[in-house]
Amino acid sequence: MKLKALAFICLFSASSAFAQWIPAHVSVNVRPGIITAQVMNPYFYPIICSGQVFGRTYTGQVATASFFNQFLFQGGYSFAYVQAGYFGQFVNGWANAHCRPAHY
Repeated sequence: MKLKALAFICLFSASSAFAQWIPAHVSVNVRPGIITAQVMNPYFYPIICSGQVFGRTYTGQVATASFFNQFLFQGGYSFAYVQAGYFGQFVNGWANAHCRPAHY
């Protein structure tokens, strides 16, 4: 009985660490000289987001930028940019973000 209770507690305590992450709403705008990623908070509570923005040039180079612990109020936005610089023009761009509620 004690083993079952211990397994039950371990299962739920381990899964709660992963349950705090919520889906991020990221939109990416690709222009020849700059990649813009926008993270939006559609929830009724503040969230904290971290993520990366990537851009691939026509020569195959990949440029990247990161953002960490951006606090977003309800309905708020955060932006991240990658500029082409001397690499050339961008042909593709993508981003990922991981958010969690701010009250944890």
